[in-house]
Amino acid sequence: MSATDLQYHFHNFAGGRPALAFSRTRLEEVIAQMGNVLAGVFPDAPHSMMRNAKLPVYDLAYSGFVRVLRLDLTSGTPTLESELTATVHPYGDPSRVIATYDVSLGRPLDLYMAYSEASRELRWASTTSPLANVSPSFTADAEMILKDLGVPEPVLDTYERKVETTIVWNTSNTFVPLVLNALPPVDLGEVAPWLTLLDPLHFDFGDRYVVVTSDKVKMTIGGCSLVDVIIEPDPDFPYSMPDPVETSKSSSHVSVYLPKTRLVEFVANNVLPAIMYDTGNRGGIVKWRMNGAFGLKKFTVDVSGGVQVGNPWSGNLTLRGTLSASTAIALTGVARAWIDGPCGARVGLASASIQGDGAFAADIALTYQSPGGPGTSDYGATLEAELIVTRSELDPSIDIDLVGWPIDDIIGELVDHLVAKEIHKLSGIVRKLGKWNMLAVPAWLVDILGDDTRFAPVVEALAGVSTAIGITENRG
Repeated sequence: MSATDLQYHFHNFAGGRPALAFSRTRLEEVIAQMGNVLAGVFPDAPHSMMRNAKLPVYDLAYSGFVRVLRLDLTSGTPTLESELTATVHPYGDPSRVIATYDVSLGRPLDLYMAYSEASRELRWASTTSPLANVSPSFTADAEMILKDLGVPEPVLDTYERKVETTIVWNTSNTFVPLVLNALPPVDLGEVAPWLTLLDPLHFDFGDRYVVVTSDKVKMTIGGCSLVDVIIEPDPDFPYSMPDPVETSKSSSHVSVYLPKTRLVEFVANNVLPAIMYDTGNRGGIVKWRMNGAFGLKKFTVDVSGGVQVGNPWSGNLTLRGTLSASTAIALTGVARAWIDGPCGARVGLASASIQGDGAFAADIALTYQSPGGPGTSDYGATLEAELIVTRSELDPSIDIDLVGWPIDDIIGELVDHLVAKEIHKLSGIVRKLGKWNMLAVPAWLVDILGDDTRFAPVVEALAGVSTAIGITENRG
């Protein structure tokens, strides 16, 4: 059996639990890009966020230059290296440097991901808070600049006593919290708005992906009326499935994973409003009308194996065939029959309840949509699911609770119409499954890959087991 490395990472770690995955390389690049932005140009052009912070004495200020900011996820335990050079200078004039302070840690910080269920954000946190090493050094012009500022003689001693001691102590104690607070969070709600992981979370830092899951999740499902449903691990998930003969590398940058049975629960609640019916007024001398709904008796989703990747350059952004849905349906409805009389009166009005069984099948298409298009600042690109009805049948042996004339006279016409026409109207229709924004492109991914990047959907499925829906890039 052939599959991608991400599929089996999901299967072996998350199993019967919904999960999310993030490319290890992309997470590292987010931090590296931030370090490059905050590096500035030493010594006189710091980044605006690191520039000209006012000190309480002698009209001084300090600026910072990030030398090293590196996240490493290769060892299975995330670590962070960080080094900074700070300068002290007259307020508003970073080019006249009085002293420099090289700030570093003795060893990389061991990190973990802390989770806020309220905001659905993952933030980097440290298992320890070590003191930073701070190495001060005066510049050749320090004494002259301090005299110009009116610092009392001896200027260097006064500076060391009233300025430097405080800088070194504060920097040593606050460097780690400041660095961690500056690291950008990973917003799970931005990526999969309908999925909320509930504490406690479980993480696996693999060779290529970071996978996060939890024992319970909350799914927000439905169309007009949203409902929150708590989902627990699937007890029938095939955990003992053998490893694949070969695996290929997944191209997904971010991905959401659902075991087959959990996908059923999500899709079924979106299919419900898609199969209402109303015939409208019909008939000749004897008029009749039926309305009701096709309820779901048993719902299944079939997952075909394989990998599909869209191509934004050819316009192929809709993927079909990997997921399909089918159900045994229960028809419930009411039929009414009458003869029109004078002045709008209905003569011989009668009604009957109708019950029947049938079958309904549909393909689920995943379409990538980017409202603003490539090169714009609109990052609202999502994967949405559509329902394409492929089969709709009704058993002719419909149970009708006869009430009497005039329904007796048109019962054959009523049944023939319902079996042969009304149910078949569903075939071929395309309906949105509520507001299912399956997977969004996070803003940080656009930041590191560029506004000109064209994204495409990826569906990676293990036949009959699970599906992973992701986002990749395609530059043509």
